[in-house]
Order: sequence, then C-alpha cells, then structure tokens
Amino acid sequence: MWLRNPFTRLSKNEMEDLQISTDTYLGDPWLKNHLINTGFYFVRSNNKTISLFETWYGQKDNTTGKKEQDVLLELIRSGIIEHLGLRVRFLDTLYFSGFCQDSKDFRAVTTVHANCCRSIIAKVADMKAALCDWKRFRKLEVTPLSILLSFSSLLATNNLPTFSQDYLASYRISRFPVDKAQNGHAINLDVHCSPSNGIR
Repeated sequence: MWLRNPFTRLSKNEMEDLQISTDTYLGDPWLKNHLINTGFYFVRSNNKTISLFETWYGQKDNTTGKKEQDVLLELIRSGIIEHLGLRVRFLDTLYFSGFCQDSKDFRAVTTVHANCCRSIIAKVADMKAALCDWKRFRKLEVTPLSILLSFSSLLATNNLPTFSQDYLASYRISRFPVDKAQNGHAINLDVHCSPSNGIR
C-alpha cells in the first residue's frame, strides 16, 4: 500500500541496479544478509538486471513449492549479486514498512507491505487497520514534534495463530467465489473507519 510517493526515498544514484524492500532492516543498506521482500523494488534496466530477472524467473518457473521471493533470496544467498556485479540497496523499513518490522514514524513511511501475516485474511485485516491508522493520522492537527506513532499499536494479527472474536467483529469480509487461495472466496477490500471503532 502506497501512502506517499516512494520515489522521493529512493537513491537517485544511477550506479545502483536494484533497490528492494526488507522484512527487517539491519542498519546498513549494503548488507547482503537482509531478509528481502518483493513487496516493493525498483530496478534499473541494464544487462545485469536483465540477466538477474532471466535467472530468477527461469528458476521460479521450474521450482515447486517456492514463492518468487524465496527463489530470489536463495539466489542472493548463493552469490548472484557478486556474480553479475550488481549494486543492490536494501531499503530501510522506516520508509518502506511492513508488519515484520513496522515504521516507527507515520511522518516518514511511504509504503506498507503485508508481510509476516499468516493468511490472506490476516493480510487484508492488517492492511485495513493500517489504512485506518493512516486516515486517523492524516486528520490529526498536531505540531511535527508532538506525535510519533507505530502501526503495531493497532495491529492485532501479527503474532496470533487465530483471530479473537472481538477482532473478527472489527472488520467486514464479503465473500465471492473468486480466490481459490481462501477456500474459493475473495475478500472485500472496502474500508470503513470511524474515530471510535476503527474498522467496522
């Protein structure tokens, strides 16, 4: 989910080939042992990145039981960055947030990725909660130094194996026969926020 223009937070250095979001930021944008996520990435098209994508998607299409993100992470771990001479920047979760490590500052965050959720239903619920938090934050009239918020304060599903009944009652799900990943049902993405109840 894009909250602001993310391109203002990307490096403009034309020598960098790939900038990619992370599950947990380790403090150094060049450390190759980051856990990447493919929720957001920016690629400069050149021979090196074309080779990367050809290798990545070639392996992804011939791998059973692995997501594209897993395949790319394995390629990074096996040295494809060095092999192709890629310059890769791993993005700070302060700006490119997710639910594994959420941004600590609504004033800085540009994107939110629904990672570290146990199901599609959990992803949608947490994204709705994050969107409502964002809408409430945007309505606040405060001085720049008077608020520092975190998405995690209002997200209930990150580490729970199941939802509580109270939390399930806090959002609506409309079911349609589309998405096989959720027992043949798709999820309504409509968000209705209220100041007192959050999502209803």
